[in-house]
Amino acid sequence: FGNTRQLERLVISLHQQIQSGRPSDELWKTIDRTRAACSGTGDLGIFLEDTILDAPALIRANSMYNRALKVAMFIPTFDEAFYGGLGRGELGIIMGYTNFGKSLFLINLGAAAAFQRFPIVHFTVGELNEDDIRARYAARLSGTPFNELLQGDAETDSRYRGRIQQLLDRYGMQINVKRIDPGSDVSTLRSHLSRLYAEREFKPAVVLIDNADDLTATNKWGAADSSYEALGSVYIELKSLAHDFDVVVWTDSQTNRSATSFEVADMD
Repeated sequence: FGNTRQLERLVISLHQQIQSGRPSDELWKTIDRTRAACSGTGDLGIFLEDTILDAPALIRANSMYNRALKVAMFIPTFDEAFYGGLGRGELGIIMGYTNFGKSLFLINLGAAAAFQRFPIVHFTVGELNEDDIRARYAARLSGTPFNELLQGDAETDSRYRGRIQQLLDRYGMQINVKRIDPGSDVSTLRSHLSRLYAEREFKPAVVLIDNADDLTATNKWGAADSSYEALGSVYIELKSLAHDFDVVVWTDSQTNRSATSFEVADMD
């Protein structure tokens, strides 16, 4: 009943928005807000007495706990601590100072996921554009120094194409790169993921976001809120995105100026 009412409101709202000439991105945001609302209605949850006997098998089948479904980082100490890597529905945050290599670290995470044949969406918010991300993946995946890629001589290009073709033949390399304007909210990311599935049947397992600091939160009225206090809710929304789309989410965040006095920077 709850989901039916949500869908009725969605159809009416979309009709009104289309009639008024609203851009398609706004329509997708409306769809995803409804999707998020529907995820909390029409579901009675679970009754433990019905499933507790089968709990071990259900746990092993869950994508957050099943080692075969986890996305490894290929960093032994991390993967061991997380029983194989990050699971679907989980959010990982890379923290560091300016020019600390956070964006490059995300590229390495993307490469690790690609080598495990996981489909990937790599969002770049603000600073870097899609060409920048493509160039970094090209260098990382081929093992070719970026300066050599810029030279453009025939030998380098031939060696590059040969290495990349081997990777394409072996792994497929399903990587979608999308630039998002700074100041956008998480619903913009949701809209893109929904469009990928609707138009290309592309369903990622891993979502990389470079970086969360340039996203804005959405207040209870649906308006963007860029205040410092509201930025913490961006991570809550990203965690919700990871859960709703059943994906691993990795993002990065720059530590503030006072953090330079600490040997280890934490979320504070």
